[in-house]
Amino acid sequence: GHTTNKFWYNWEISVGAGVGTAVRDLSGSSEGAFGDRLGFEGNISATKWFHPIIGARLQLQGGKFSNYPAGVTNGELVKWPYIFVHADAMINLSNWIGGYREDRFYYAVPFVGFGYQAVDFTDDFEQKYGEGYNGAYATVFGLLNKLRVSKQFDINIELKAWLYREGDMPSMVGGSGGFGQSFSATVGFSYRFNKRGWDKAYTQSDLDVYVNEAQKLRDDLAAANAARIAAEEAAAQSKADADRALAKAQAAQKAADEAALRAAKAAEGIHATGNCIFFNYGTSQLTGTDKTRLALIADEIKAGDSKTVYTISGYADAQTGSKAGNKRVSANRAKNVYNYLVSCGVNRDQLKYDSFGGSVAPFPSNQKANRAAIINK
Repeated sequence: GHTTNKFWYNWEISVGAGVGTAVRDLSGSSEGAFGDRLGFEGNISATKWFHPIIGARLQLQGGKFSNYPAGVTNGELVKWPYIFVHADAMINLSNWIGGYREDRFYYAVPFVGFGYQAVDFTDDFEQKYGEGYNGAYATVFGLLNKLRVSKQFDINIELKAWLYREGDMPSMVGGSGGFGQSFSATVGFSYRFNKRGWDKAYTQSDLDVYVNEAQKLRDDLAAANAARIAAEEAAAQSKADADRALAKAQAAQKAADEAALRAAKAAEGIHATGNCIFFNYGTSQLTGTDKTRLALIADEIKAGDSKTVYTISGYADAQTGSKAGNKRVSANRAKNVYNYLVSCGVNRDQLKYDSFGGSVAPFPSNQKANRAAIINK
């Protein structure tokens, strides 16, 4: 139920730091204190959210693993460097289960990805331990816990693990078979830039509210006119009947006038939504559905009085965009409708167009509906 955003909307840049460890086949070494087997990790990430639920991330992380490997006879604590770059698919589980909310404080974001890890790549490590460069493809998965502290910033607590061939660990630690495993926990923050929220897409039910209300007003007016006509026919039978019918007709006329006034006021607000073309945020292009509706309107204009002149008015949502941008997009909306009606055979002398930007709101109760072009006599 939300619009797909533009490419540069809903981006996050994140940094974090914490601890990590690496073991082989979940056995590792039991020598030394647990804290000695924890190494440092730092990371930086770029995340793009395509939808309130679905996103993608590219993360570069690196640091040093620490352990007491059996291959070092003096029992020395060995720290070996690594760099791991991976692309991840992100799922905002909180938005998926609980629905999108702009004011939600906590988001649970599980992820899974794939990348490449390089270890033992420094000259110092190779000279000291005789270990050369090792590289491995790795699968990563984990849980990103996001705490929203403002519209721009989140605090991140990330827990992740990644798997790779044991043979790609240093030979003093790994072996020739099985898998190596790494685990890390980091804390950091994210900065969101450009557009940070999500617009709800229009549905047919949104438009049906206006169309149904306009139909109800037309039905009330038709009923009032029918009562007036019946009263006038009764008045022709006799003067006495005519007097009574006249009183009834006057009452019916009053009701008809009130109904007409309500219809006029409603039309002033909704401008006969049957003659409205609605647009998405920032756009002025006509869709296939819009062109179908305009083709029907063109047929009605051509079938009507050739002296009737129709005005196409372009509008924009005053709550979004700049005044200059809203003026430009509203003018483009009106002009595109004008050009398409002309392409359907409508006489140019029967059409004119104007634009109001966001300075006039034809739909004051629903600002998003003001992204429209309206055709009136």
